[in-house]
Amino acid sequence: MLFQITVRKSALQKLTKVYRDYCNKCYEGSMTISDHFEEIPCKLMMLCFDKDCKEFRSQNMEFVLAEDLFPEHLSAKERTYHWIHMFSLFTFLHEEALNTILTQKKRFQNEMKNYLTMRKKLKEICSEEIRKKIESMFIKMAAFFPDSHKAEECLHKLNQMEDDNVFKLFEELLEKQAFTTIGQTMKIIKIDIIGYALGIVVNSGHYSGGAERDRTCVAAQFNVAV
Repeated sequence: MLFQITVRKSALQKLTKVYRDYCNKCYEGSMTISDHFEEIPCKLMMLCFDKDCKEFRSQNMEFVLAEDLFPEHLSAKERTYHWIHMFSLFTFLHEEALNTILTQKKRFQNEMKNYLTMRKKLKEICSEEIRKKIESMFIKMAAFFPDSHKAEECLHKLNQMEDDNVFKLFEELLEKQAFTTIGQTMKIIKIDIIGYALGIVVNSGHYSGGAERDRTCVAAQFNVAV
């Protein structure tokens, strides 16, 4: 089983590289959009149904699609061309896989909203029942991060913070469905604050990509681009 997982992880890395090279060639004009290559992300999405490897969990596959699939320099317009063609190749299973990947973020956001509401209640009425509900929420929210154990520890640290401005910031981000009016600088500042609050953005990094990847991980859960 371990050997199979290692092979799949290696195949994932190689396929994303092949797809990036293909996108580069399309951008340069040396290739045209091809069904053959657009099948690659379709197949990658299906990995989220693999329960044997945590690297293929839907929250991780979201980062593969958002961060690893396309060359960094590729514009949103160019990426859209590929997504449109990719969608034309979708079967029901591909739609289900993509929906599974994307709904993780919404579930996390809903749990965070519930937590912020419970936190206010706890400040008003110190109740053991509310504390237990918050504990349960932390377990659910932590599951949305690659390292759930570390994420749960960080959520407990967050809960101990006394600065209400941090929690107001969470509420502001969660209330907004689109962030086009927020300047790029403010986005970066806010994610730095959130990353610090959760204890996730650290020099050593608790995820595969280190501190920068960790910041992206937090940003993705709140729909904020960095």
